[in-house]
Amino acid sequence: MAPKGKAHAKAKATAKARRPWWSKTSNDRQAARRAAVRALNVLATKFGLSTIPVKTTGRPCQRLIQRLQTRCSDGATRALLRDAARRWQANGGFLDAVIIDPEPLAEENEMECEEGAPFVLPRHKVLKANFRLDSKAFMLTYNSRAFDLQTWGAFKSFTETTAMSLRATGWSACLEEAGKKYHMHAYYFWNNGEGVKLRNIDKLIFRTVHPRVDRCNVSHPPLFKKAAEHGMWYVYVKKLGTIYSDSNYKPWQSYVPDASWLVSLWTARKMTHEQYEELSSTFRSGHASRMRDLESVRHTERALAVRKHLLHEKKDLEKIKLNDFRTYPEIEEFVSYFMRPSRRRPILAIIGPTGTGKSELAASTLRRICKILSVSDFVEVTVGDNGSLDLSDFNIEMHGGILLDGVGDAQMLADHRETLQGRAKEDRGGKSSTMMYAYSFTLARRAVVATMDNAASNLTFFGNHHWLSDQKNVIALRWTAAAWI
Repeated sequence: MAPKGKAHAKAKATAKARRPWWSKTSNDRQAARRAAVRALNVLATKFGLSTIPVKTTGRPCQRLIQRLQTRCSDGATRALLRDAARRWQANGGFLDAVIIDPEPLAEENEMECEEGAPFVLPRHKVLKANFRLDSKAFMLTYNSRAFDLQTWGAFKSFTETTAMSLRATGWSACLEEAGKKYHMHAYYFWNNGEGVKLRNIDKLIFRTVHPRVDRCNVSHPPLFKKAAEHGMWYVYVKKLGTIYSDSNYKPWQSYVPDASWLVSLWTARKMTHEQYEELSSTFRSGHASRMRDLESVRHTERALAVRKHLLHEKKDLEKIKLNDFRTYPEIEEFVSYFMRPSRRRPILAIIGPTGTGKSELAASTLRRICKILSVSDFVEVTVGDNGSLDLSDFNIEMHGGILLDGVGDAQMLADHRETLQGRAKEDRGGKSSTMMYAYSFTLARRAVVATMDNAASNLTFFGNHHWLSDQKNVIALRWTAAAWI
């Protein structure tokens, strides 16, 4: 009789040899899952993420895969991550998602949806999460390079048919142009509280194009209705890029839109000034205030466009080298006034034929004075025959003087002599009965240069006028030839 110890060992070895096949398979699958987790932990350590227990059996593995897929930017690490995820899922590991093939479908590659869409398949993704739609109002956005203007008819029909199948009470659809491409929106709304529950978005696929889904998440019933109607209006209204739009739930028929919706579109630059102006009158209340804002914006934009254009033009002109200007004692005397304190300074009047360089010489003189005064620029005002003097753009901290270009009448200099002679006092411009647009300025120790051609009126005043003929008030420089050598 064999010893008890040997008999027990023999029986145990026999039992192990006769182990059921399913037990061996289960152990192999468990070993494969743990090997997959080890591979995931290696990647987690590489990217500085927390590792998970090798014996994990639930969601921690999926969460680790989702964190890793945002960090695996190269093909090698993505391949390792995808391989580990496949081994984990193939051996019974939990994954509430679909593993994406290395190369997405060609149509999905062409999709250019906005960030955050639940159905987009960026190249670094490994898992595609399941998507469930439970909503009473949502907007769909379709993007594809295959869309053109002829797609609108089919898309409108698709939107109507889908609304009927989903039993939606309202729908809106539009086709918009973005550069040389087109995209489309569809909005569905249930104002009876019914809504829709979908386990996937297969019913919403248009010509193999998956849509981006934006749900209305407002829960309070009155606010939800207003928010959903805002979405319906957003899709239906003609805004920047809209080519076609249609709806069975139209504004001022099924609901009254809010004027703030219009202002928000204009503020976000999704609507042109012309579209905003046209739609503003349909809201009636507040139209005058909105038009004042619109006109103010237009005025400022035109002014900024002029300044931008002039800046570009001046840079181009600076590349053209001009000949040196002649030396004039009158100009040297005028410049010297700004090298020392003085109670008052004269005006420099440059008089000569057209096309002889009066404006260029005046600008060159003012630049010299700007360097003396340590400022950057001067203000140029085109006067002509206008007797008024608008110096609202003059800034004492930035500008070293004023160029009054093309003065048409010497009388204008005499009329504004108290302002132009540069005494140390504060002046007021833009005066009116209400003084609403009045502004303060001073020309103390700031240069005033005026250019006049031989056709200007009252040029004789520089010889016989009691103020203009005094060299302490006006230094007159006349010539008949060009100002440059």
